[in-house]
Amino acid sequence: MGASDIDHNGRKEAVKQYEDTLAAWLRYFKQWFALHYFLGSMLIICSSTAAVGAKIGIDEKTVPFFSWAVVVITSFIGFIKPKERGIRYRRAWSLLRNQIGRFLYDPTYTLNHVINAYDRGEAIIHQSEDPPGSSK
Repeated sequence: MGASDIDHNGRKEAVKQYEDTLAAWLRYFKQWFALHYFLGSMLIICSSTAAVGAKIGIDEKTVPFFSWAVVVITSFIGFIKPKERGIRYRRAWSLLRNQIGRFLYDPTYTLNHVINAYDRGEAIIHQSEDPPGSSK
């Protein structure tokens, strides 16, 4: 085991908690996008069914349920904005992943680069212009 292996292993250990955060941010991105596509698909199905339900043999008393579902799903999408949340997690993940990679393989990068990327990622996720802990 050479000196560079020890250095790399030490660096790997130093960023362990940030790698755990990185994995969580990627998971959250996937979950928010899955919710976005699920709700969007349900919206298409419900709105199409509400529009032509009676013509395709769905009971007239059931068709209003699909109209109601369109309103609820649209409101839900507008309120929680799963696509926007997913994009924010993806941007934060990309930023942190980039800095972790540089830290692990470029000795000129310090742990402070990773910490700053983490702080900027948190600011992206929470839609804040300033990273946590900074003062104006």
